[in-house]
Amino acid sequence: MSILGIVASQKQSILIDYLLVAGGGAGGGNSSGNAATGGGGGAGGLLAASSYSVNLSTNYLVSVGAGGAGAAGTGSNGNKSEFNSIEATGGGYAGGYDLPNAANGGSGGGGGGRGTTETPTGGTGISGQGTNGGTGISSTTTNKTGGGGGGATSAGANATSTQAGNGGSGTASSITGSS
Repeated sequence: MSILGIVASQKQSILIDYLLVAGGGAGGGNSSGNAATGGGGGAGGLLAASSYSVNLSTNYLVSVGAGGAGAAGTGSNGNKSEFNSIEATGGGYAGGYDLPNAANGGSGGGGGGRGTTETPTGGTGISGQGTNGGTGISSTTTNKTGGGGGGATSAGANATSTQAGNGGSGTASSITGSS
């Protein structure tokens, strides 16, 4: 006698594409009420991958970071976003009049303008997540303008004596959807 056995196969894992973006940093403020301008906040870190394996029977932590809170003086960095053990770092806050140097982050914030002779530096971005923020202008005689915040693919522009720096460029993604 012969026995025919059929074994059902159930897929245990699948491959996914993901796009993970953290919250952007706050723009720079000016609590002194003078003509100096703050820099632009850095973009939240961006991580993307294709063909990432996930187990269908596993629950995964997913959190989306909020943007940094603005303030009259200095704001805050953006908050991280997470998927499983992968973390995108929040964008760096921008420099303002009170604290002209910007913070590091997924992308760095832009340096603020200030009425002194120091050079307000932009924050440093994390390689693979973002870019650096631009430098601000400090002067006792000319305009005091802020640098642009770093973007996903290009750095924020440095300020000039006539205008603030532009923010860095973002990037396009083919991933779409809604929550």
